[in-house]
Amino acid sequence: MELRTSFIDDEVLRALAAGVTQFVVVGAGYDGRALRFNRPDVRWFEVDHPATQPDKQRRVRAVAGDADRISYVPVDLLHDDIRAGLQSVGHDGRQPSLFICEGLFTYLPNTVVRDLCGRLRDVAAPGSVIAVNTLVVRGSNGGKAQAAADALLALLGERRLGHFHPGTVEAMLNDAGWHVCRQSTSRVSRVSGSYLELVAAEASRAQATARN
Repeated sequence: MELRTSFIDDEVLRALAAGVTQFVVVGAGYDGRALRFNRPDVRWFEVDHPATQPDKQRRVRAVAGDADRISYVPVDLLHDDIRAGLQSVGHDGRQPSLFICEGLFTYLPNTVVRDLCGRLRDVAAPGSVIAVNTLVVRGSNGGKAQAAADALLALLGERRLGHFHPGTVEAMLNDAGWHVCRQSTSRVSRVSGSYLELVAAEASRAQATARN
């Protein structure tokens, strides 16, 4: 948690320093970055399942009032088109954005993750960045220790649907028109055969030219 939080926070600071004014948190849950990095000229778009957002909004109002620079985007990533959701609340695809996918990919099937990377690229202006983290398993399934961890997560209602091996996420991003520009992995693995991968990729300008 410390590694991925630090990595994503660094990407937020990097984007702010570059003048980015749109931040999209995909699978936002109870993420508090819109409050921690509140700026008068910055707009946050929080994408999450329609069933979870009302409670999040209630909690935000309790601590920060209206927080009118946060736009909530109710999207079921398994079935809905995130592009339409973002467009409906005023996300500007002509301006660079930072797209944050923290702790998300693990809970989506690989096919959905691949599609999501492409759809986010569709609404990403040149200079946009996507920052992600995911669990990467070296073996076929990570061994008995990983299976035990997956079983525990399932009992808690957080079933792991995404299965990524070294190079999988990078390939998905590259195929969707993103260019990996920063990357790191955890040195300590709590589960045998797996590690945390942290990736930041910039929207490919060449691909943007081709699309236009």
